Amino acid sequence: MSRLSKRERVLLHVLIAIFTLVAVGFYFTIKTEQMISLQQKIDMLERRMQKVTVNSPDGKNLQEKKALLSDRIRIENEKYYHRDDMDPYQFSIVIRNLLSANELSIKKYQTIEFTDHTSLEFSISGSVLGLIEFLKAVSSADKYWNISFLTLDARKGDGVVDAIFRIHYETVDE
Repeated sequence: MSRLSKRERVLLHVLIAIFTLVAVGFYFTIKTEQMISLQQKIDMLERRMQKVTVNSPDGKNLQEKKALLSDRIRIENEKYYHRDDMDPYQFSIVIRNLLSANELSIKKYQTIEFTDHTSLEFSISGSVLGLIEFLKAVSSADKYWNISFLTLDARKGDGVVDAIFRIHYETVDE
């Protein structure tokens, strides 16, 4: 390989300088476009934040809503039995007393186990008004009771109704 002349070396240096300037210019052009794109995204996000800030409630309002919801949850939880509050035997006593208070006689009683709860099945007889009062008491109980099955037989025409129903109490785990 022969040595480069002075003129060739100058041309080589000029060529390297031009190539370097083009590469640096190209690099700065790309970086400038990226910066412009990022600035546009920042501006868009700031506008969104302003909209969210304007539309969102203040911290005090959120605290009041949280307290209100917490109270509602507490009140709603009080309507459910907790695991240790009631058992099927105690519940059957409550239902038997309620049936007796409404002058409904129990013909048959049994406990039915389901996977998520235990139901009590009663076969009863009594006046239609007594049954209505019993159902009214069930629906207005302090805790949630669920009658999942009810059949009525009032064909006799003497004002006496025979009924079979399944009832259970609702529980909640905390």
